[in-house]
Amino acid sequence: SAIPFIVSKDLTIDRMAVSASGGVGTLVELGIYNDNGSMIPGTLLIDAGIVDVSGAFGVKETALINQIMTKGIYWLTINTNDPLIGVTGFTASDVLPILGLDPTNYRNVVAGYRSAYPFSPLPDPFPVGASQVIITFSGPQIFPYIAVRIA
Repeated sequence: SAIPFIVSKDLTIDRMAVSASGGVGTLVELGIYNDNGSMIPGTLLIDAGIVDVSGAFGVKETALINQIMTKGIYWLTINTNDPLIGVTGFTASDVLPILGLDPTNYRNVVAGYRSAYPFSPLPDPFPVGASQVIITFSGPQIFPYIAVRIA
């Protein structure tokens, strides 16, 4: 899954994180993709690494990454080895409609892209044919919070 991340000034991030939980051995891989110029994830900027999210809900961080990012649009990504992972995430009322609204129901927000690809390593470039993730206003569909820490 990939969500847009707008960088309004040059900065350095030193960690990525997700709020998640899972059974023993549940892992996530976090990364950042460049935008391809059409508001779609393109080439891989950084694979920030694998994080063990086994156990109770909580914020789980990557190791130190120190990634310089210039002004522009990027894509924060998450992939997991467990489709039953629990995540804290966005609802439609949390998401700015950067990618637009669902043309069949303007209360629903296009939040990002999702593509099925094997766990680890993150593919480069982001897989062609990824589908848009639409978060419904009234539904429980959740798109995971992915966070970065500015150094």
